[in-house]
Amino acid sequence: MDNSSVQSAIDRARQDVKKNGTVENGFAVTVPVTPAAGQTSFNVTIKVQALDLLVKENVQQFTVATDHLVSVNIGLDTLKQLDTASAGGDIILRVDRVDAPHSTETQAAIGARPAYDLSLVYLSSGKETPVTSLNGHTISVHLPYTPTNGEAAGNLYAVYVNDVGKVEWITKSSYYASQKAVVFETGHFSVCGIGCKNPAPAFTDITGHWAADNILFAAGRGLLSGTSNTTFSPNTGMTRGMFVTALGRLAGINPDSYKTDRFTDVKADAYYAAYVNWAAQNGIVEGVTATAFAPDTNINREQMAVNTTIDGYTISPGRARIG
Repeated sequence: MDNSSVQSAIDRARQDVKKNGTVENGFAVTVPVTPAAGQTSFNVTIKVQALDLLVKENVQQFTVATDHLVSVNIGLDTLKQLDTASAGGDIILRVDRVDAPHSTETQAAIGARPAYDLSLVYLSSGKETPVTSLNGHTISVHLPYTPTNGEAAGNLYAVYVNDVGKVEWITKSSYYASQKAVVFETGHFSVCGIGCKNPAPAFTDITGHWAADNILFAAGRGLLSGTSNTTFSPNTGMTRGMFVTALGRLAGINPDSYKTDRFTDVKADAYYAAYVNWAAQNGIVEGVTATAFAPDTNINREQMAVNTTIDGYTISPGRARIG
């Protein structure tokens, strides 16, 4: 991928945003890659001049897109990190569809679903150096997939697989029907695939409910619990304590790090206590008074209006104010 092809993509993207009147929001650049029918791998080399250009032009998101293999989105902060770390060299993105290791654990998680070996390397003076860390930054990976009969979208995950077949479930991964892909953020590169956790919590009261897939997603990832082993009570209101607990679990916080109580009506042994403390310390929530949080009061839609991004999940544009 040379400077001229990237420049052409940038010019097209800039024209599009000017036409739509969204220049102030910056722009994204997509470079399509078209593997041949039946092709199961591809390499993309981003020349150093092209990488410099993406950063110079302040491209907010750079996408390498394919129609039937993995697509990758790289945000501006990650582009800057790669540009700095490459030290004047090129970058090679490699994607190979592979057979997942034949361990019992891997077969149970992935089965016949696709798996891919993703790698990113720096290339300088003919020498390749694997990218082992993005220094806290991430890229977004889209694994194409169409659920089979009986697979609920909320039960689909991306998973990492190590060399001995050990599986790590990526809880911050989701199936997007509009993209027909499982999407996740990652800061390291390895074999990854699509896993399905079955059964999900066996809730008998969500069949046919408009939010059934979302409920399975949240419950399967431990963000929310049912009202019993078999019921979720989908039409019951959510309390303020429940809401900040879901946010904290989504952010992946360590509850043991948030033991300092701020509100007198939040008992130290309550399941939501650490999450309330975390959210208050980080300015995500406010109490109903300086000393009261009202954790058992139902939260309304206005209070749910949020304004932040938590570890790769955009909760909404901006930051949450619950008070």
